[in-house]
Amino acid sequence: AADAEGAAALAFAELIDRANAPIFSVDLEGRITEWNHYMSQAASVQRDTAIGGTLETHTSPESLNVFLDALRKVGDGTFGLPFELNFVTGPSPVTLLITLTAQLDSKGKAIGAMCIGQVLLKCASDQKTLDKKSSEASDMARKT
Repeated sequence: AADAEGAAALAFAELIDRANAPIFSVDLEGRITEWNHYMSQAASVQRDTAIGGTLETHTSPESLNVFLDALRKVGDGTFGLPFELNFVTGPSPVTLLITLTAQLDSKGKAIGAMCIGQVLLKCASDQKTLDKKSSEASDMARKT
């Protein structure tokens, strides 16, 4: 049974890493605990750089405040509506529409949040950039 659980956990981790959507997770203090390939491409921040850090160096201050408020709600057991998170680390800013889902420990207590995003496009040139980043993320995921 333990082997099957371990295999299922590994398969789930690989699914998250190779997903065609930006996904990351944080603990309740806001430290990044997961950062998938798509997130690396969308935010122009590599996984090794992101893990263990915070969103403070990657997002606008206004956007960070909205995120931290949403994270507090997860810790309190309440949930808010999706919100925009603006990443400013790449050659051009990227806005993601983020939803948070509580990550729970074995006793049902919130220990963090899984954040799933959708890239918001502002114009046709954004679509070309997104298509290129999506292709790069797919290539990177196939290589690992």
